[in-house]
Amino acid sequence: MSDSSSLQGSESTADESPVVWQDARGDLVSQVMKVVDHASTLDEEAADNTQQAWDHYLVRFQMWDDKHYTWKPYDPSHVKPIVPRQDLYNYFYLDIRYSDDRSQQKMVVTNFSTTLIDFLRFAIGDGFFQNEPEYPILAFFMNRKGLKADLTEVYDVLASNLAGDALKAKAKDMGCTDALELHKNEEDARFYFEDVAEHLRVLLDAIDQQFEPTAAQLELELSYGHIAYGLLLYYFEPGLKCYTLQEGDMIGFTVRDARYKESGGFALSGTITRWDGHKFINEKKTFVIPQYNGTTELSQLPCGIMTDDIRAKLMGVWSTLVVSIVEDLNTCLARGRLYASLAGIHYKSYKGQRIIIDQLAFDKRGAYTCDLGDNIPDVSEEELDQLPSLVYGFDIKNKIWQSFHVEEIGDIQFDEKAWDHLVIDEDVKHLIKGLVNVTTNVNTSQHIVNDVITGKGGGLIAALHGPPGTGKTLTAEAVAEHLKRPLYIVNSLELSTFPAVLESKLSDILNLATIWDAVVLIDEADVFLEQRSLHELERNALVSVALKVLEYHRGVLFLTTNRIQTFDEAFLSRFSIAIKYPELNPSSRLTIWRKFFELAGCPLWGSEPEGFVTLDGKEPRCYVSLSDLEVLAQKPFNGRTIKNLVRTAQALALSANEPLSLDHVKVVVRVQEKFLTEFAQGRS
Repeated sequence: MSDSSSLQGSESTADESPVVWQDARGDLVSQVMKVVDHASTLDEEAADNTQQAWDHYLVRFQMWDDKHYTWKPYDPSHVKPIVPRQDLYNYFYLDIRYSDDRSQQKMVVTNFSTTLIDFLRFAIGDGFFQNEPEYPILAFFMNRKGLKADLTEVYDVLASNLAGDALKAKAKDMGCTDALELHKNEEDARFYFEDVAEHLRVLLDAIDQQFEPTAAQLELELSYGHIAYGLLLYYFEPGLKCYTLQEGDMIGFTVRDARYKESGGFALSGTITRWDGHKFINEKKTFVIPQYNGTTELSQLPCGIMTDDIRAKLMGVWSTLVVSIVEDLNTCLARGRLYASLAGIHYKSYKGQRIIIDQLAFDKRGAYTCDLGDNIPDVSEEELDQLPSLVYGFDIKNKIWQSFHVEEIGDIQFDEKAWDHLVIDEDVKHLIKGLVNVTTNVNTSQHIVNDVITGKGGGLIAALHGPPGTGKTLTAEAVAEHLKRPLYIVNSLELSTFPAVLESKLSDILNLATIWDAVVLIDEADVFLEQRSLHELERNALVSVALKVLEYHRGVLFLTTNRIQTFDEAFLSRFSIAIKYPELNPSSRLTIWRKFFELAGCPLWGSEPEGFVTLDGKEPRCYVSLSDLEVLAQKPFNGRTIKNLVRTAQALALSANEPLSLDHVKVVVRVQEKFLTEFAQGRS
C-alpha cells in the first residue's frame, strides 16, 4: 500500500519543479498528432488541439477562467476551444493547465474511472475521498513505487488460487467496499481486480511516459556523480533511506516528504528513530539543502541516499570517497547498536566520570513514575542507522543533566579493593557489609521483619558520626563500589531549611535513587535533624518532614554528622545502625598514608629506598619508604587531609618531572602545618 503522507504538499511545489512535459506550444503538438486515432469513441468534432486521446486516457489543455472561477479548455495553437466530451473509454484525463499565456504548465490527473477512485482511496486516501478528485501528476510520480507494489499485489491475487469469500474479502480490503454484500459474488470481485490491474497499469505507464525525459536527464547526471538543483525533487523520493550529519556524526533517516522552499533551499522531511524513555519512536526531522546554481557533486550534498546503487556509483566515480562513506555507514550501524543497548537505565563511565543514562529522568529533570522492568522493546536492524549519536542522563559527580556521545561511553571499572581501603574496626566493617548485602538482596530482604504498615521502612539507614576525615564518606563509597551501584552524594546545603521545599527536594532525590538503585549519602545531615524544641516551630516542621520522608525510603541511605548529640531523639529509633568514627591514631594514620601512596602508584617495599623493587631496570616511581611513613603517621592529620597531601605532593613531583619522594611530601606537609598553626592562632 502506498504511503499517502509522502504526498503532502506535492501540489504546491509543482510550479517549482522542472518542466517534464515538453511545452505544448512546441514538440507536444507533434507528439500528440502521432497518437492512434480512437475514432470509434471520439467524434471528429472533438479531435482538436484542446484535447487528445491516448491509450485509455485523455489529455486536455486548460486555462484558468477568473470570471467563472474554473478551468476552461485551452488551445495552445490558438484554435477556438471547444467543450470536451466525456466518455467511458478513458480511465482518467491528464489536464495540462496554464494560468495565462506566459505561465508554466501544470499537469493534473482528473476524471478518474470509478475503479481507480475506489482503489486510490485505499492506496492513497488524501483527496480521493472528494466527489471529483484531482491529483497532480508530480504527486503520482513521487508515489509511483508504492503504486507499482500495489499493482504487483493485484497481479498476485489474480494469479493465486484465492476464491469465494476469501477473494471477496481481499477485494474489500483493497478498495471494493461492497464486495462482501449479498448481491456481489466471486466473479464481481475478480472483475474488480482485473479492472484495477488494467486501469492502474495505464496510469503508471502514463506517469513513466511523462517523466521519461526527466528520468533520462537524472540518470545522465548521476552517472557522472553530479545532480542539478532542479532534479533534487526526483532524486530524493519518499520512502528512500538517506543519511546526513547530525552532531558531527552520520545518521540515517527515511524520507517522508521533499519540497522546494519558497524562501530558497530544498527541504527533506524524514524520520529518525530515538529512545524516549519508554520505547523507540519515530521522530520527524527536516534537513535543508541550500539552493545552488547548475549542478553539484553528490559528495557535496549534506544529504545522500543510502542504497547499494549509490554505493556502487560512488565506487565507480570516486573510489577514495566511497571508502570513507562505507566506513561511516558501518560506524553508523555499530553506533546504532550501542545506542539501542543503552535504552533504559544504565550506570556507565563517560570520559572518566560516572554517569547514569536515563532519558525519562533527563526529560523531567528529576524522578518519575515508571517501571520498565526488563521489557525494553527491540529496535529493528533496518532502524539501527536511524538512531542518534547522543543519549541523555545525569553526571552524578558534577550533578549535571546533559547529553553523552554513545561511542565514548564505557563500562565502569569498579575498585574491587575499596572495601580493603576502609580503615575502621573489622567487626564494624563486617556488620556494615552484612546489613548492606541483606538489604539489597531481594531474596533475603523478604525474610526481614517489615513495618506493620505496608511500604513503610525496609531500607538501611546508617548514621555515621565522628570528626572530619575519619572515614565516614569513604564508608559510603566503599559500600557503593562493593554493590557496583551509583553513589548519590547530597550536601545538606543542596536541600532547604523550608519544610515544604525540603520535602519536595528530599523526596525527589530518594525517588531517583530508588529508580537508579543508588546508594545515598546525605552529608552534614545535622542541619535538618537537630533536636526539636517548643519555641522553634519551623525547625520542628523541618524535622517532622525529614522523619516522614526518610522513614519510607527502601534503599541504602547514609547520614553523616560531626554532631550526633544534636540529633532529635525520634531519629535514633529510625537508624538501622549508628557508627562512631573515633579520631585516628598513629596506626590508623600509617595505614591511610600507605594506602594513598599505593593508589598514587607507589608500592612501598622495605625501610630504605634501596629496598624498592624495580621493573625491567626502570627507575622506581616512588622514593618513600615505610620508615618515612611512620614519621608522617605521628602528625595529627585526618584521612581527608592525608589524601590531599599525597595528591599535592604527587602534582609537585609531576611538575618537576621527578619521581615522588619524601622531599616532595615534606614540602607539602610544612605548608599544611604552617596553615593549621596560623588558622588556630586566628581563631584563638
